[in-house]
Amino acid sequence: MGVLKRLIFLILILTACGQADSDIPETEPLVVVLTPDVLPLRLAVTTCLAQSPDALIRVEESYLGQMDADLVIRLGEPDPLPPFAAQVASEELLLVVHPGNQSASLTLDQVADIFSGRMRHWSEVGGEDREIHVWVLLKVDEARKVFEREVLHGGLVTLNAFLAPHPNAMLEAVSGDPDAVGYLPKAWSTSEVATISLGIQMPVLVVADEEPQGVARELVACLQGDLGQEIIKPYYEVE
Repeated sequence: MGVLKRLIFLILILTACGQADSDIPETEPLVVVLTPDVLPLRLAVTTCLAQSPDALIRVEESYLGQMDADLVIRLGEPDPLPPFAAQVASEELLLVVHPGNQSASLTLDQVADIFSGRMRHWSEVGGEDREIHVWVLLKVDEARKVFEREVLHGGLVTLNAFLAPHPNAMLEAVSGDPDAVGYLPKAWSTSEVATISLGIQMPVLVVADEEPQGVARELVACLQGDLGQEIIKPYYEVE
């Protein structure tokens, strides 16, 4: 075989190999996003996903970038509601204060006055004559949206409010400051803070842009089934 023929033959082999490689479909991982408000669900999610050990899966925590997720687990109903939504638990929104705070019987009207800035001292609600330190979560946080809708009725939070970038940051801020007040989903509350019920219930939902299939479908079924619900029970009200 001449040099030219050998070169052409080699090119044909390389081209065929390249075509064969391009015909192999790339396996995309299943992307599951948990928003920070529902991070206590992570153990249930990872346990359920462990039932599919051969699957390629990525679990992330995020407020943003959910457009690329196959499943999003979140607090409350998004607006608009996506084509697929499955409830896996129920959650309650709580007001949180320092354990040493004596103002443990606030009304919703008093809470609204505090967070709007109309009421600025604990002495106005039976506490000591000290300034109230208001803490709020990020604007994208589901708990904040529910709080502002149900408690402030769309009103504005005081400009003097401190910003907690994460529920864990809210927990640390309030537990470390006798004059602080904030709010958290019940699953985030610990003995480090005192809690006051606001009477606000929210669903914990798995949402998606289409009906889940394969491993995604199995995950939803597991979370709603006996295994998932047993893990969820210590943190949430189960259905």
